[in-house]
Amino acid sequence: MALLCVPPLAVIIVERVAALPGESWWMDSITVVRESATEFGPVGLGNAIAALIIAQGGFIVMVLYYHMLNRLVYPLIRRHEERGEDRGRAEGMEEGEARGRAEGADKANKAWRKWNQARMDAEAKGLPFDEPPPDQQEGDS
Repeated sequence: MALLCVPPLAVIIVERVAALPGESWWMDSITVVRESATEFGPVGLGNAIAALIIAQGGFIVMVLYYHMLNRLVYPLIRRHEERGEDRGRAEGMEEGEARGRAEGADKANKAWRKWNQARMDAEAKGLPFDEPPPDQQEGDS
């Protein structure tokens, strides 16, 4: 509001001072203030209306901006986040299953190596070996 009112008020005051006879305008300061205020009234009212229109225009722009964000942008962001979460979940499941298969294969290989080593040791000592292979042992699912 000050930016709108100060320049015209300064011009009006300078014009009033220039219109006074003589060079001692400060002696007639009440006349300068009275005449400046009278002339500035309509200008100030116009400036107040302009400031109100500018402020309301900015308010309307911001309301429309946030309305568009809430109706268009945020739902789109949420959809992309959900799609990313679903994709990440699927990748995590695949990785977990692959890791589980690899660990299961390692366990199975260890069991077979242990069984084979026991069979070879029994064979080397000439002992009978009747332990079933790991895939036929009880307790395996």
